[in-house]
Amino acid sequence: MGRTVGVVESRSYADVLMAADRMAKAADIRFVRYENVSNGVVAVVVEGDTANVQLALAAAKNGHSGADGDSLRAELLTHVPGDVLGIFSLPGGRPWDL
Repeated sequence: MGRTVGVVESRSYADVLMAADRMAKAADIRFVRYENVSNGVVAVVVEGDTANVQLALAAAKNGHSGADGDSLRAELLTHVPGDVLGIFSLPGGRPWDL
């Protein structure tokens, strides 16, 4: 059985930080990782049961008041297998067999 993962990304570190705050207050989720993706894009990855991750992502988007309106992106990934999590070094992933 896979895991439910949520990813929020933006070109603004402050937007991602504020989104993380809203998510933590709105739902029972666990913060897994923060990443500098590229070209100024930052992301935060969360996990939890599907309902809580959906609630957290909705809270992240609903409170967003960025200047361009589209600067915050939130994605829900359900039933993510462990080997996919391992590729991204996320908890629950299996290490590569070398």
